[in-house]
Formats: sequence, structure tokens, C-alpha cells
Amino acid sequence: MSQMALHDWLAAERTALCVIDAQVDFISPQGCLGVLGVDVVPLEQPLTQVQALLAKARSTGVPVYFVGLRQPVEGCPASWQLWMERTNRALEISNGLCREGSPGAEFYGVQPLTGETVIWKQRYSAFYGTDLAAQLRNAGIDTLVVCGFTTECCVDSTVRDAFHQDFSVFIASDACGAYDLEQHRHSLDVLAESFAIRLDTGAIINAWSTPHE
Repeated sequence: MSQMALHDWLAAERTALCVIDAQVDFISPQGCLGVLGVDVVPLEQPLTQVQALLAKARSTGVPVYFVGLRQPVEGCPASWQLWMERTNRALEISNGLCREGSPGAEFYGVQPLTGETVIWKQRYSAFYGTDLAAQLRNAGIDTLVVCGFTTECCVDSTVRDAFHQDFSVFIASDACGAYDLEQHRHSLDVLAESFAIRLDTGAIINAWSTPHE
């Protein structure tokens, strides 16, 4: 694909940057997962790429949508708890993740500015149980650049649902992260096969640059 084509496909008037789950409990060593022993180091470099995308989007007028998990204080939904129990996963992880009002639910490494949209969800996908699709359409947006955490879970779910909602989806491959690098790579391959166009951060930033830059 040519750079000029990308410039048109990702034009600011039709495109939004969607930042998924850049939150303390997922990324910070002091967050829920880090404290429970999950190695969060693999998310450090992708976070720097999210920061670069965010800076470029803001400087070129691409609207930014922050998406975060915010669970009710009583814990995760019953279906989620049952799945955790039946698969012998640590229920305290899901019940503790991003509780409403907790420090772990705060954004980490990036922060929404005044006027930027924040979407709070209770499931993996940014579209499930939210009005994100309606907000995007009302703003004239038909294209998403998706980045964030984690690649195989909330990013994957959001990309698939965006595609099924008839949005054109581009996934910033190096601005997404997972705790397991092989899962990250496999998920990107699957998404690129059927749901999204995979680009690196540099290509997206170039597409958001004017031809004279």
C-alpha cells in the first residue's frame, strides 16, 4: 500500500485513535497483576509506542478515545467468575482488576485530556454494553486505529467487534502488548488475516503527517 493511500485511509476527519486498557492494574508493577506476580515488563515498550501515537494524533487533530475496564465494587460478572472457577484461574485476579474507584482502574502512562472521550466497559470489547459505536458514527468516524492492552484479549475483542460494526480497522502492531510474546504475535496474525490491517507505529505516524512534513 502506498503512503498516499494510507494518508487518505487514515485522514483525521474520518479516523479515531482508540487506546485500550492502558491502566495501572494491567501495566504497572504496583497494579493488581504485577503484585500477583505477572511479568508486566513486556508491556513497557508497547506503552511508549502508544504514547507516540497519542502525541501525533493530538497534534494532527485525530480524535482520541480512551477505553478502560471499570468493574463494579462487588466484582466481575457472574459468568466471568464461573469461567475463572471452572478453568482453575485465580479468581482474585479478575475480582480485583480495575475496581470502580480503585487506584488500579486509573490510566497509566497516558491520560485523557479535557474533551477527549472516555469509554468505560465491563467486558473485553470496547463495544459491548457501551455507546462507542454510536459516538463514533455521530462524529463521522468510520475508521479506527486500535492500540493498547492486551493484544489477545481486549484488543482482539475490540478489533473484531469494530469490524462487525462496519468500521475499517487498523491495528498498531507495536503499540499493542501482551504478557506472552507468542500470544501477541499469533493474535496479530489472526486479526490481520480476517479483521484488520496491521501497521507499525511509524507507518501510522507518517500517514498522519502532512505531505510537506
